[in-house]
Amino acid sequence: MLNKTVCSWWTMERITDILQCPSTLLLVLLAGLVFVNFYIKRATCRYPGGPTPLPLLGNLHQIFYCGCLIKFCEKYRRIHGDVFTFEVGGKKRVVISGYDAIKELLMDNGQHTKTRSPASRGKLLTRHYKDTPGMIYASYSSYKRLKSMLIATIKDEGHELEAKMLQELEDCMSHFIEPSLNKPVNIEQCIALATSNIINQLTIGKRFDYCNQTFITLQSSLQEYLRVTIQCGLVSSLPLSDALLGPMVSRFNHHYEHFSLPTISQLLKEVKSNMNVEGPHYVMERFLAHSQRPVEIQYPTYSEANAPYFLFQLLLGASDTTSAALRWAFLFIGSNLEVKLKVQQEIDDELGQDRLPSFNDLQHMPYVEAVLLETLRRGSIGTLSLPYTLTADCVVKGKLIPAGSDLMINFLSVLHDETVFEQPLKFKPERYLTGNIALKKQRTIPFGIEIVQLLNFKVYANICVNKVTELHLCFTKNHK
Repeated sequence: MLNKTVCSWWTMERITDILQCPSTLLLVLLAGLVFVNFYIKRATCRYPGGPTPLPLLGNLHQIFYCGCLIKFCEKYRRIHGDVFTFEVGGKKRVVISGYDAIKELLMDNGQHTKTRSPASRGKLLTRHYKDTPGMIYASYSSYKRLKSMLIATIKDEGHELEAKMLQELEDCMSHFIEPSLNKPVNIEQCIALATSNIINQLTIGKRFDYCNQTFITLQSSLQEYLRVTIQCGLVSSLPLSDALLGPMVSRFNHHYEHFSLPTISQLLKEVKSNMNVEGPHYVMERFLAHSQRPVEIQYPTYSEANAPYFLFQLLLGASDTTSAALRWAFLFIGSNLEVKLKVQQEIDDELGQDRLPSFNDLQHMPYVEAVLLETLRRGSIGTLSLPYTLTADCVVKGKLIPAGSDLMINFLSVLHDETVFEQPLKFKPERYLTGNIALKKQRTIPFGIEIVQLLNFKVYANICVNKVTELHLCFTKNHK
């Protein structure tokens, strides 16, 4: 009893001494105000419920504990439902999961989900895209005009794409594969360079030699940009993030400002000097031709200053998704001998030993199509969308989401839906040959990051079929 009394007296005396220090007292009061303000804001906010955040950090500690953001989203979806909110550094984001919730958001409230603010990606991208948004961060009116131009270009020039792809794959095999028979091959580099060259021909009408050091460095720079922005995306909203990010910010600035954009700007100068104004063919020729029209001056996205950012986003998005899907295909095929033998047999039966593949062959090769669909589903190329900014209040699955909210769409929840795909973590191409095949194809939305917004939700399945057709040509040619 005496020990408890002495201990209590000593504790009270120490606390009194500490509180008599003005600086300590001020620090305690500030900390108390931060906590009180944080929980008052949380109690009065209109956002859907979610895991309880900490002041300043938000839910960052829970994300790190889960290992990555997508695992965090999947874990807390099971607790809080298909619509929930998480927070990092005071920045709230609403996660939308499940096919029905995503469909309700993009179709019933589609007019309010077509804007993407650079601020949603943190201070790094806000600095670069404030005045030059490219296409991704353009206003909706400008985005529609750019989208229409892209679709028209693909429609007009698409008849030449098949021949260009076959020739590029032939060059890739002769440069990388044939000299290294029975030897290890850097499949990541050769696929990345080949797909990038195909995109280059569609956008700027030019391909690069595989030994061109500028081309190799530009491709590496694009990958570095993607890696750094993913790593910095969450923590960039934290207080003192500029100091915390350190080396990653330096790499970002170096690759983006001192090499990528200057190199792309030089390519655009070449396009402009060789451009046929009366009949532009390639994407950037059409972009630059539009920028000269008086009617387009009111749209800053068609300015020459925005051209490098627009091209940068096209090169990054289009080549990365295709090359990633092909790498997953070769990985799954290489680790499943039975699948490999069936694929090779169907290719031999349909094409023989002499004929090259074409886009039209896919409809006669159901197993190859099933393998590619399962690759896109199991590989989960785009698990989470870039954040969209909601422009008006909307209700999804009975939960109110306020205007100004940043939305993240969880496409992995659709690709791994156990009610549609039995044993979703297994690579089983046969699932696309039995059961409700139409439903399974409808729910295979691997490139939902941009393409859902490119047209609309109803025609998304057709876009996926086109992507599978493109992959089929690359994949079948490499297996010949």
